[in-house]
Amino acid sequence: MKKMLKWGAAILIVILAFLFYWNYYNTFSEGNRSGILLKFSKKGNIFKDL
Repeated sequence: MKKMLKWGAAILIVILAFLFYWNYYNTFSEGNRSGILLKFSKKGNIFKDL
């Protein structure tokens, strides 16, 4: 029983680490540049815009 709890906790930690990585490092940006210093863009995560 303890072995199953340890494996379950390890899998949960791996899943949470992957979700953290996905949220903070896999963002996308689409936009247009206008003039020299202006940039209009739309940023966010993939799952927030679906």
